[in-house]
Formats: sequence, structure tokens, C-alpha cells
Amino acid sequence: MATRFRPIHIGVLFLIPSPEPGLDFYDASPRPPGVRESLLDALGISAPAAVSGASDGADATESRLSEFQRRGFFFASVSECSLPDGNAASQTVERLAPTLVKRIEFSYKPKSVVLLSDALAPLVPLLAAAGQGICILPDGAPLSWPRPSDVAGDAAFRVACARIAESARS
Repeated sequence: MATRFRPIHIGVLFLIPSPEPGLDFYDASPRPPGVRESLLDALGISAPAAVSGASDGADATESRLSEFQRRGFFFASVSECSLPDGNAASQTVERLAPTLVKRIEFSYKPKSVVLLSDALAPLVPLLAAAGQGICILPDGAPLSWPRPSDVAGDAAFRVACARIAESARS
């Protein structure tokens, strides 16, 4: 599914350590709100208004993913398998980092990268040393997902994503 929504030229690559268990970011089938919806909402990619009849959730999700693609955004994970939280995730990211940096340099070729987890901090110096002119947004550091009950963290996440979306337009 990811290749279907991959932009020709990736402006911003959003990276997470691993996918949500059993969920693919690009799968449009109905599911409870999660990472995908949080990111799309924060980037200002809203569900389309229903025109002459209600569209189902899959159509609305596909429309949002198409807009995500149209804006030059792409979402990927370091590992294709779910990782445990904590030190094990950080160690796995460090182990997979050289391969990921090569994939970023030679396949994705984004203008900017957004690291959506503190576990991805080891990638910052590797991407800076890659010499491809890849900018790490926002402010050269990982951006953490807010916890569900963290209102201030959610507001900060939305502000950072709005800045990322605005920089992608220019």
C-alpha cells in the first residue's frame, strides 16, 4: 500500500521506529483513531466533506492519504516489525541505522526528515554526516508523539506539524 501513496518527489519523510502492531499507516480499512489520524489532523489534512451522499470511512481515509501524498509527505518505519518500547527499541534503531540512512539517501531522497520518536535520536548525527543536505525537522531533533491525556504535548505537536506543513509548501 505504501508504494501506491508514495510521492514521486518526497518533500518530507516522517519516520517512526516501528509500525503499530497489526496496523499499516496506508491501509484505508476502518479502524480506531491512532497514529495516522493524529498525524493527518496535525498536518491539517482533514476528511473531505461528503458531496451528495455519505462516503464511507475507507473513501475518506484514501482521500486524506492522497492529499498526504500530493503534499509530498511519506511515512515509513525503521523496522517493518513491531519493536518493544524502551532500550530495546533504541538498540534496534542503532543497529538498523546505517541501512536506513542508505535507504534515505538512495531510495527516498527526501528534502526533510521528521523523526517521530526519541528512540530515533541516534539518526540525527548519521543524517547530518550523510552530506545530502537533508534537513531534520523540527529544529534538528526528534518530535515526540503526545500521550493521549497530554493536552499541552498535543498542542505542541500540532504547532510543530503546522510548521512542518508550512515549510513543505515553500
